[in-house]
Amino acid sequence: MTNITIFVIVPSASLFTETQMTASEVDAPALPAVKKPVPLPKELMFLMPETEAPLPSKTAVIVPAPALPAVKKPVPLPQELMSPPTETVITAPEHQSSPEASAAPTQPPLPLSAPIAQSQPSPVPSRASAPLPSCDHDISQWNCSQHQRIWMKSELESLGLWPGCIPVRNPMKMLSLWRSPPQPELIDSISELPSPKYFQLHPFFIWKPENDNIMVRLRNNYTLPCIDGCAQAQVASAGVGRPRVIVGLTGHYYLLSSRLCCKVCRKRWYADNPIWLEKLPQRFTNLLPAVLTYKKAICKSVLNKLRLTGNSPTGIAKLVLEMMHLKYERANLAYLLSCQTIIDGEAGKGTNPAPFGEYGDSDGWNGISVSSHYLTDCLRRFHRQGLD
Repeated sequence: MTNITIFVIVPSASLFTETQMTASEVDAPALPAVKKPVPLPKELMFLMPETEAPLPSKTAVIVPAPALPAVKKPVPLPQELMSPPTETVITAPEHQSSPEASAAPTQPPLPLSAPIAQSQPSPVPSRASAPLPSCDHDISQWNCSQHQRIWMKSELESLGLWPGCIPVRNPMKMLSLWRSPPQPELIDSISELPSPKYFQLHPFFIWKPENDNIMVRLRNNYTLPCIDGCAQAQVASAGVGRPRVIVGLTGHYYLLSSRLCCKVCRKRWYADNPIWLEKLPQRFTNLLPAVLTYKKAICKSVLNKLRLTGNSPTGIAKLVLEMMHLKYERANLAYLLSCQTIIDGEAGKGTNPAPFGEYGDSDGWNGISVSSHYLTDCLRRFHRQGLD
């Protein structure tokens, strides 16, 4: 009986194990049964076209958005300039009201007229750049030759001292108030003969004490006085001025003085006026290279020669005249030698040089004469100023 019972128990254990395994095998396919519906939609695609059909219809409405072509169309249309219907297409869908749509075409012409209005006031600043009278800028009134006027004006423009020119920046104010003419022998005239005008230029001295670009260091917070003695003088530039002939030892030169005005009393005068120069500190008059009177002006070097040598004014006047004529003869010789250099070449054969002109030609060398009375008056002025 014991053997039978043992035999019965053993298979029962094996059955339980088998049933448990089979149970696990039965439960296992239940899980993939949930995953199997993933490939099943292939068979259901025949049944689901109705649900997918409306989807492309909805996307078809979104893709052809009318806003995109509406933005591109106005780009070529502005070429017509006055086409209000192109602008009403943009404004009508936004407001959707007839009164606002009618007001829309009236607004676009405004930006079109705005640039036109901006282009019209462009010549206005050109008129405002010349507030001073034209006579103050007229170089035809200068007492010198025409080529001398043109050269002096070009020098002022290069320094930014001509009215209307942009000021030239000098970091350390390292410039000279003396302006010497260019070396005429070095001017390249290609194959043509040199012009005698280049050999007839004279140096000049710039005298503009009111200029803030070159005279700031000299003034040093000093207020320029008015010629009439205003309590609160406001001296400013009132024009280019004019050149004045100065007699020197080796020739004559020009003193280009500016024209000044007082904004308080509206008085105008030149910067080389002797009455106004007496009111300036000595550092201003010491910078001037000449002694000035109402009608005469002579370089300080001539007065120094007159005092140191002990010669009479008549002897110094003869010496100055000889030096001036000698400078004229040397300039004439330099001109002829330059022409000979071109004539000796192949390009200049068969041409004759232009005449150099006489010593006293107003449109040429523009030479001056000096008398003993002229030197005497200037010497008295020199001692009166206490510069000796």
